[in-house]
Amino acid sequence: MRKENWETAIKLLEKSIEKSPGWLIPKYYLGICHSKRFNYRKALEYYEQVLQKDKSYKTFECTKCILLNMAEYAFRSKQHAKGLQYLFMNIDQFPDHWEPYELLYSYALEKKDSSIAKDFIKRLNVYNDTASMRLLRLRFEHEFYKRPLSIKTLEESILILNDNIDSADYFYTLGLYYEQKNSYDADSAMICYLKAADLDKEEVFYITSLGDFMEKEGMMEELQEILEERITLFTGEDKGQLQELLANSYLATNDYEKALNICKELLKVGYLKCSDMRKLKKAFKGFTDYEKIMKECKEE
Repeated sequence: MRKENWETAIKLLEKSIEKSPGWLIPKYYLGICHSKRFNYRKALEYYEQVLQKDKSYKTFECTKCILLNMAEYAFRSKQHAKGLQYLFMNIDQFPDHWEPYELLYSYALEKKDSSIAKDFIKRLNVYNDTASMRLLRLRFEHEFYKRPLSIKTLEESILILNDNIDSADYFYTLGLYYEQKNSYDADSAMICYLKAADLDKEEVFYITSLGDFMEKEGMMEELQEILEERITLFTGEDKGQLQELLANSYLATNDYEKALNICKELLKVGYLKCSDMRKLKKAFKGFTDYEKIMKECKEE
């Protein structure tokens, strides 16, 4: 497995199970091996065998990670009901693990699934005494049921803010309040989104949300200044999101050379693919560097 020789590893692990059918560790490792070979249905089968026997999760090195993986593999193999089951199981076992909440939030909105929305809100209400859960519920109900955010409801959350992370969440939600049609105030929304980004400098979501708002308001040069200053604080996927946002702002202000330089870097690290670059053909028409990139670009 360390040498990524998955086929041989699978054969050895299957022999282990033949000799000791009740041994769970080989089944756990078989789940890993099959997932590395993109056989998500088979990986899920082995993880489920472990869960059936190991109710205390002792076999797993990182139970919340495995449950998240199981949800992903279920969705990838078109077993959506199972995927949702494992996301809810993750929340029930690890209520502080944030990613399952985000995935359920997105799924319910995308599918317009009222049943999932109901179960999701039920979980959020269990942890209603924490600011993050209360604010998440308010945002979800605002988006899913089109319920207006109110200052009174938001101010109730102030009483249970514990730290900068909670406060960032509060100011982001307050920004959404000022973006509502019946209470629209662009200046106040901008102040709130900036405040959220300042309070939690490690969370890229607040910067991208601020960027989306500024793009909508046509504040491209101001957005570029903020992104150029803060982009160095991030790495990996987070940095890629900000670079893409910055590249789009350069395109909007006809600064094609700067946009192309960022796109080249994103292509090099794998954040953008050749197909993404082809969509920019019109923007970079006549640029020698772009034509060279496209000649060398191979299909994924």
